[in-house]
Amino acid sequence: MKNPWAQKRIDDEEDIQIPTPKSILTLKKNLKKIPKPQKKIEEHSINKKGLGNKTKHQPVKLPNGKAQQPNIKKKKIQLSESEESDEDDDNGDLEDMDDESEGEVEGLDDLEPDDDEEEDEEELPPPEDNSIVINVGHEDIFSFPTEQEVKSNQNLTEIQQRIKDVVLVLSNFKKFRDKNRSRKEYVQLLQQDLCSYYSYNEFLLEKFMDLFDLSDLLEFLEASETPRPVTIRTNSLKTRRRDLAQALINRGVNLDPVGKWTKVGLVVFSSQVPIGATPEYLAGHYMIQGASSMLPVMALAPKENERILDMCAAPGGKTTHIAAVMKNTGVLFANDVNRDRCPAIVGNLHRQGIMNTVVCCHDGRRFPTIMKVSRSNL
Repeated sequence: MKNPWAQKRIDDEEDIQIPTPKSILTLKKNLKKIPKPQKKIEEHSINKKGLGNKTKHQPVKLPNGKAQQPNIKKKKIQLSESEESDEDDDNGDLEDMDDESEGEVEGLDDLEPDDDEEEDEEELPPPEDNSIVINVGHEDIFSFPTEQEVKSNQNLTEIQQRIKDVVLVLSNFKKFRDKNRSRKEYVQLLQQDLCSYYSYNEFLLEKFMDLFDLSDLLEFLEASETPRPVTIRTNSLKTRRRDLAQALINRGVNLDPVGKWTKVGLVVFSSQVPIGATPEYLAGHYMIQGASSMLPVMALAPKENERILDMCAAPGGKTTHIAAVMKNTGVLFANDVNRDRCPAIVGNLHRQGIMNTVVCCHDGRRFPTIMKVSRSNL
């Protein structure tokens, strides 16, 4: 016997139609044609009195025919309860449509507000700050000091600043000058300040100002203030520079050759022993002498068996250098007008083994007559 309930279940299953992929695509196309419900947007516009009024804005129509909502900055979007329920029901059916319109909805933030809203907003003027005042094109002009100000202001910092100001004025005298002051007055003020700052007398500084320009003069004076390095000259009559350098290095002296222009000069950077009290110094192997005092002897280029006069010989650095170049031949007259300085010449000559030198104390202007008298006596 057949079960009627089983026959009814089979009949119901035959009535069920399984959807095909083609029918699913057709359904999606039909769903895309369904227009999306427009959302009613309410905003609170702020008037001048600060009261909130509700106004409605229409959607913006783009050239492609699609609707976009205007971007309202600092506004709240409110939806009615019926629209919220409709939107929840249609979420499952309109997923593809939401994906296509997602790019358009994201661009709403870049839209600018309407002209009417810009007119409603009040533009605040920038804050005025009168505390900062910029004076463009203003240059401080040096004011010429009075005699009382020059005498009273003996501070080195103020004198240095005044020297810079006067040099600036003299570099462009037409632009920075004081109409009531002449160029000579500025030069005299500069000379007075330089004497006070660098401790020179007026005669010597006046000679320097005649020799150098203003920029070169300041560089020369600054270079003269820097301490000179200690240099020594090798006595070629007793040793060689290489042997002397090795002996001093063994005693803890840090030294190097002065330069390629001299074969006897050494510069001392540091020393653990006094340079003027080493056994090599006492034995006459070297002479403490400035590098600049070696140049006159090199320019003179003395030769053996010559007669040479050193008119200002004390303390004997150049004299002993000349005698070493002459190899103790010929005759060397070591003269100095100051008798108190002559013993220093004698001491250096004995220490370095010089034997061809005559030490004398005469006025250099009378020396030719003295030499004539000595020849007549011979």
